[in-house]
Amino acid sequence: MKVLVFELNSFHVEVLPTYPALMPSLFGDRLDIDYFVLPALANRVRAAIGAHVHRLNSPHLRYVLPTKPFRAQYYRWRIQRMVDQLCPDAIVFNTLEPRPYFRVFQQLDHPLKIGIVHNPRRIGADYLSRGSAEMIFCLHDYNYSSLKKDGLVDGYVSPFFKFLDVPLEPAPTTHVEIVVQGVISFSRRDYAMLIDVADRLTRVSPSPKVVFNILGDADIRDGPLLKQMVAERGVRDFFRFHSWLPDEEFFRTLQRARYVMPLLNPVSGAYAGTSKVTAAFGHSGAYGIPLLLHRETATQWGVPQSACVTYSSPDELETVLTHGVDDDGARASAYRTVIAEKISKNRLMLREIASTHPVFAAVRK
Repeated sequence: MKVLVFELNSFHVEVLPTYPALMPSLFGDRLDIDYFVLPALANRVRAAIGAHVHRLNSPHLRYVLPTKPFRAQYYRWRIQRMVDQLCPDAIVFNTLEPRPYFRVFQQLDHPLKIGIVHNPRRIGADYLSRGSAEMIFCLHDYNYSSLKKDGLVDGYVSPFFKFLDVPLEPAPTTHVEIVVQGVISFSRRDYAMLIDVADRLTRVSPSPKVVFNILGDADIRDGPLLKQMVAERGVRDFFRFHSWLPDEEFFRTLQRARYVMPLLNPVSGAYAGTSKVTAAFGHSGAYGIPLLLHRETATQWGVPQSACVTYSSPDELETVLTHGVDDDGARASAYRTVIAEKISKNRLMLREIASTHPVFAAVRK
């Protein structure tokens, strides 16, 4: 079975290892996957996945066609031409956003197209109007449980697979390192609350027992403002910042952490009441690092109390960070079991889709 996977954006490539891990459940073990990504990402993805990674277009395309609608017209022509030449059994779009690229997906002529939607309730994206040859998947089982009731998605994939395998290094012994991963944006994560909690912790002990490793580029977006706020509050010893990190250093830093903290506020901000996905969950599961997160988020994501550390208020978080964040091997083991069970259930669901959904009938012949 031959499958072509396309990523038209400069992000979300860390999801790509999901396909060789899960797609055999849809298409069988004799699976040949080729990946097409933007030129700037090709070497990065090739280092993580292997030789079957190709440039989708010329590096000069952004300058010749500076807007997404114009590039979308080119991509429709370019991808259709590749499909006609390579004759794959299926096409996968690793990301269906933004809308012009969703229209490219819809307009392609092929009997089996699978699109992965990262923000399924995005305004203006009518996933209900998909054609008979199109399937829409989302990321994570909890999103699928919510969205299938509205008919927005046909299935899901669990993105709990390592993008890059890096050697495990010893964790620091003088403090507990907690990674706060992702684009530094106050609309996405509750950094102000974290600074307040760090301020409280300085009164408990002037020498920090925990360090928040802000694993994002602190030179862009809200990074400079966050560094300024941390300095003004006198809590710099509780925080570590980085400029842009290459993949190997990024995942080595992630893997050294004791916990991954998504720092999402379930009642306000970009993630409140939506189906938005944070890569922190996927990376945490892939590398077996337990989560430190809001209790409501843990419930939504299906992570039991035995497999993570939770809080429901700044006061409780202060108490947790003062007394409860230890090197609990049983918790980490329980978390890895939870992730393995989620992957196993996902494979079962994909096999059921392959055996029952009409769009696979032609492939099975």
